[in-house]
Formats: sequence, C-alpha cells, structure tokens
Amino acid sequence: MKRLLILLLLASTAQAASEIRAFLPGVSTAYAMVREIDGDVWYVSGQVFEAWGTSGRTAANYDIAMVDKSGDMFVGTMDTNISAGTYYVTVSNQVGGAPADTDPVLWESYGEWSGTVWSLGTPGVTADKVWDEAVSAHKTETTFGGELGGLDPNLALVLADTGELQTDWTNGGRLDLLLDAVKAITDRLVLVTTTVASATDANDFVLTAGTDVNDIYEGCTITVLDATDGHYESRLIADWSDGARAVTVDEPLGFTPAAADSVWIWSFYFPRSVFQEFPLPRQTTLLNVDRRTTTTTISTKTLDPQGREL
Repeated sequence: MKRLLILLLLASTAQAASEIRAFLPGVSTAYAMVREIDGDVWYVSGQVFEAWGTSGRTAANYDIAMVDKSGDMFVGTMDTNISAGTYYVTVSNQVGGAPADTDPVLWESYGEWSGTVWSLGTPGVTADKVWDEAVSAHKTETTFGGELGGLDPNLALVLADTGELQTDWTNGGRLDLLLDAVKAITDRLVLVTTTVASATDANDFVLTAGTDVNDIYEGCTITVLDATDGHYESRLIADWSDGARAVTVDEPLGFTPAAADSVWIWSFYFPRSVFQEFPLPRQTTLLNVDRRTTTTTISTKTLDPQGREL
C-alpha cells in the first residue's frame, strides 16, 4: 500500500544556508539535486551542470546531503558554486545505503537562485524574470522578448492609425463627411410613405398623402402593398396630379389597389426629359414569320414586359 506523502517547502527570500527545506513524512534519509530547465543536473564535485549519466555518473554523484531535523523535516544547503539563475530543486527518498538512480523523487520546487539566496518561483518572481528576459537577452524570434519587441513598431502603426481615425471621426473629418453624404442620400430613398385613398383601376389611383406639386413624382418608383395577400408590386409613376394626389403608373398593377393599401414612393427616378423620350417596352411588337406555306405569312403581336399577349 502506497504511503500518502505530504510535501511542503518552506523557503524565505533571505536565507544564508539551509535554503532547501522539505517535509517528507515517513522518510528516514533524503537528498536533494539541482537541475537546469533543460534537464542537466548539477555534478557536485565537478562543479558543473551535465547530462545525467555523463561518464557513468549516477545519483551518488549529484546528491546534496539533507539533514533530518526530526518531525519529518529535512533541510539542505544550496551549493554556492552554482551560478545565479532559475533552477529546479528535487528531493528524493534514499531507499538504500547510498543515493541511487531508482530513488523516487518526493518533492520538487522551481525557483530563482541569486548565488546566495534561493527564492521560490512565486508569480511575482516569475513575472519579474519574464520581464528581465524580455528586455535583455531573450529577444530572438519565437521568444517572449522577441515577440514583445516585435510588437513595438506594429503598435506604433496601430496607434498612428487610431489617431488618424479619431481625427476622421470628428465633425468635418473625412469619415464624418462621407457618412453625412451617405445619410443625405439614404434620407431621400423613401420620399413618401402613405396609403391608397381610392382607386379607379390598376392603373390610376389616389393617395392619402403627397406633395402638392404637379408632376413632382413623375418618373419615380412607386411600390404598392396588396393588403389582401401581402404581396407588393412596383411601377414607374407616369403622371402625378397635384391637389388630387392622383397617380397614373406606366403599367397596370396586377391588382386594383384598395383603400388603406400601403404605398411607398422612392427617390429612384429618371429626369422628366429622359422619361418622356423612353420607348414603350411595355408594349413590345413581336414579328412572326410563318414559312410553313408556300406563301409567307407575316403577323404581329403586342406583348407586355412579362411576354403576355395584349
């Protein structure tokens, strides 16, 4: 049955010795090892970091002795020959008479060694280290410092563009003037929103509202919504009588408008001089030539825009 091990590290940021502290319940002998981030381990007598097992070396060559302080507490002292840097410190349970590669690691800590002081890798310490590396040696591409440094000129461009946009948005700026021009057009898209007052037929009907200026809407598009089935149709206004608000469309609607049918007059229009010169596509002449007899027969048909014979 595996024994539950409660592991704790107590370390201050101003210790002169016994920097390594661990609580290992049920352990009688323990030792520590110092490892670099890339995995190399501190070779104590050689005073160098090396790959584990170099020249046949084992845990017995890498161990830092720890003293049993009773109550499951063990303490050890960092080797002052280790250069300042960021390291992992592990503590193993010595199972046999000497440290062995098979001894289980029961405790691990990541921290900062100043050469005399061991500091745990607290968020503050880690953040300071990241910042130091960002502004000093770690400026190559793919590193944090490199990415951070690469942002600087791009951020300057972003800020410049943002400043330009802020200027453009001010009253009278480029974007403001552009939007004002768009709004001036869209405000005129719908000239009149009204309803049908009465109708003579599908070609002529009277509206309940509209500007009392003769022919003012001539050439504009008019849309009528048939309240009976919800469909709508659009035509060109061929004639507008002021005062009476009477509309004549260029082509009969497919239904006779009824009172209260919704109506929109749009600002899409042709100048009156152009509108009056339009050919009449609504009454197209189709020429048929029949060669099935010895005598050629020619006939004509008048079609509406949908191809229906009139």
